[in-house]
Formats: sequence, C-alpha cells, structure tokens
Amino acid sequence: MIKYSPRMQRLITRIVESHGMSIDDKDLYLKLTLPQYEDLVIERTYPKEISVAHYYEQNGDLVPDPDVSFLILPGGWAACEIRQVWGAQIVAHLCKEGVSYKKQAQADVASFCVTWAANLRAQGWEEA
Repeated sequence: MIKYSPRMQRLITRIVESHGMSIDDKDLYLKLTLPQYEDLVIERTYPKEISVAHYYEQNGDLVPDPDVSFLILPGGWAACEIRQVWGAQIVAHLCKEGVSYKKQAQADVASFCVTWAANLRAQGWEEA
C-alpha cells in the first residue's frame, strides 16, 4: 500500500495559505528565505504534483538538497521522487492503472518526509 505524507501535506498547505495562495493554484510558486537555512521553494510542477525543495547555489547553479515531489492523490500526498546532491530516485508515478510504485523505496521517502516536516516546523518555516 502506498504511503502518504499527511504531515508534510498539512504543513506545506498551511505555509502556502499563510502567504495568500492556495495549494490548488495551477501556477503555484513560493520561495521563502530564512537566515541560516537554504531557501525553501514550493511549486506545482505538474497538474497532480507538488515539489518541496531546499536550494543552494554552487558555481552559479541551483542545487536541490533535498527536493521531494508529491503526487496529489485522492487519499493525500504521496512522495514520488527525491532529488539530492548525490542524485535522484523516482519511487512512484501515475499510469493508466493508477499509481505504480516501488514499495520499499516509496515508504523510505515517505518516512524521510515525516522527519523533514518536523525539521521544517522546528526551523520556523510556518512563520516565515
């Protein structure tokens, strides 16, 4: 069974709404800055996908670390891809039959998102 990320979904929805935007906006793009931390970028990348990422600049290039994309499904958000300095891994995708996913890899990314959501909250991104 696919693992959802309700903590990240609630947190990111609150952050977006606190800036007068909606998570349902098709052109959603929100870049936040907090001293001491890499910029946080929330954007709709596809009609049924949201990306949440920290970015830093290295040699003039923006580097995601991490960047997690979530499929927006009827049951909630499900992590589908993670990109970090060391590379990227697609763990789920939409197909004609519904959602195809790698069970353990997708669960691992969902677990990472529990910790990341707690870190984002502790760092004060809700108030940024």
